[in-house]
Amino acid sequence: MEHVIKAAVTPTLDIVVEKAQGVSEKWTLCLDYRALAKIEEKTGLDLKRADEWDKLTGPTLFPTVLWCCLQRYSAQVTEDQVRDELNPEAHHLLKAALMEMTFPDVAKALAAKVGASPNAPADPLKTA
Repeated sequence: MEHVIKAAVTPTLDIVVEKAQGVSEKWTLCLDYRALAKIEEKTGLDLKRADEWDKLTGPTLFPTVLWCCLQRYSAQVTEDQVRDELNPEAHHLLKAALMEMTFPDVAKALAAKVGASPNAPADPLKTA
């Protein structure tokens, strides 16, 4: 019996960082195995486990996760730049987007679970 496992190209996410005087710079995130390994090495988190994403709540771990995701396509960006130039307002949007594009089935299950609550927001993956 032949088994075929299909592997998709790892998706990317672009962030446009607005700099002074109308200048912007594009950073490209990719949560591939290299990024996952670096995240685990630097933070101790295994983001292949959905429950580990709940630990990304503050300014200590999440910028490190973003920096690790930048290494494939935007390796010139330093971890200090991520901390200095990204507005914390984007934290939840970036976290949700990374999780959704990397683990779409988990994101759908989370949305269904949150959607079952009478107090659920209209779009649970886009919290502010």
